[in-house]
Formats: sequence, structure tokens, C-alpha cells
Amino acid sequence: MSAQKQKKTVDIVLGSNPLKNMLKKRLFEELGLSYSKIVTNAKEDGIKGINKSNLSKYFGSDKSMSGSISQKSLLYLSVRYGIIVRLSASAINYNEQDRQKIARKMFAG
Repeated sequence: MSAQKQKKTVDIVLGSNPLKNMLKKRLFEELGLSYSKIVTNAKEDGIKGINKSNLSKYFGSDKSMSGSISQKSLLYLSVRYGIIVRLSASAINYNEQDRQKIARKMFAG
């Protein structure tokens, strides 16, 4: 197989303005939560990586920013607060060892 140019990674979840707007509406308008309460709830649920700083960067910007919240954390927030997320996907070149390693990193406890 020939070497391929790496494409820029597109963060489907992190880059989704509709998701950000739905979360803002649910968390702050409908539920009246503060960053502190969101962080407390996440900690109680055993979720690491959600803090006031990354929530502020994510919700306070029109763009996805370095140092803001992770996609995994956004998926947690979506599930936790009742936002259904559907992802689109496309096939890439398959390498068993690479895919297994990535899958284990993403989903293994």
C-alpha cells in the first residue's frame, strides 16, 4: 500500500454547533445549571476531565478550541442530560492492529 497523506481530523462532536446550542439550552436555560453543578454531577458519575475551565472555553467560544472539553466528555454530557447524538461515518483504510489499539484506548475502562 502506498503512503497516504494524513487528512486533518474533523471533530464531529466537538465541532458541532447544533450540539453546542442544544447543550447550552438544556443545561443553562431549561435546567438552570452552573458550571460547578455540571462538574459536581460528572464527578459523582465517575467522569474525569470535565472542569469549569474547559466548560467555559467550550461554551464561551464560537469555535472548538484547544484545551476545551473532549469529545468523550461532550458525549457524556449529551447522554447525561438527554441529548441524542447521531454520528455520521466514513470508511478509512483498515489496519487491524491500529484499529484495535485505538478502539481499546477509546472504550476500555
